[in-house]
Amino acid sequence: MSFYWLYDLSNFWLGAVVCAAFVLFALSGHFLLRKPIDKWVGPYPGQNDVIGIVSSTLGIFFGITLGLVAVGTWDTFNSMDELAQKEELMATNLQRTLNTMPEPMRTESLRTLRDWADTVVEKSWPAQQVGNPPEGESEKLEAIEALLSSRDSGRLFGGGGVQRQARSVHQLNVLMQAGDERALSFDARLNAPLWWIVVIGALLTIASTWFVSASSETVKLFSTTSVALMLGLPIFFLVAMDNPFRGELSISSDGFVKLRDQIDAKLAK
Repeated sequence: MSFYWLYDLSNFWLGAVVCAAFVLFALSGHFLLRKPIDKWVGPYPGQNDVIGIVSSTLGIFFGITLGLVAVGTWDTFNSMDELAQKEELMATNLQRTLNTMPEPMRTESLRTLRDWADTVVEKSWPAQQVGNPPEGESEKLEAIEALLSSRDSGRLFGGGGVQRQARSVHQLNVLMQAGDERALSFDARLNAPLWWIVVIGALLTIASTWFVSASSETVKLFSTTSVALMLGLPIFFLVAMDNPFRGELSISSDGFVKLRDQIDAKLAK
């Protein structure tokens, strides 16, 4: 069963859905199992001494696990964001180098780079947002590579042509490598076993509150709901950050849009 439809929601509604699911589980167990549990644990204070130890142990171990998973998810998101920024930077540097070429190579190479940026914005990013790999980028960069590697390109660069040609080829190679890395890791996310650990751990922690005896039904209900809500919030964070290119909280293609606009401005001159 796929839950990717969650990423079609805004962050507000995504958080509301995730937290509501855990609160609903907590309230369902509280009301449906209240009578059987009261018989098992006895009248107040029941088995609070034992339940307190169990709940504390569950909370500590699950808190550590959830924290480690959250740090790993945040690190993955940042790594993908840095990769996209690196790709944007190298494309911008290459654009500056290509802009120094004489005509007609300048216009031809800039147009090809502009087509590449347009492919990234209009095709690759939408594909990544629905879980598909980016396509069509390499052909554009390979066309620039063929142009820069041609026999006459060094001469056309003018003074210091060989060094400038080598720099532009290096910039292009780094750009292609960054694009390949993004294509290979665009769907980096937590695997299923980790998600099972997170979800089962949260449910067990919530379930432990059902066995706590309280002299006031309101206090017991508030405690159960609070625990469920406080577990739902960090898990909402995990869901929102787990797929770096999906959802409202995702890596943006604004840098590539800006690059495309810059190239359009230079071609218009």
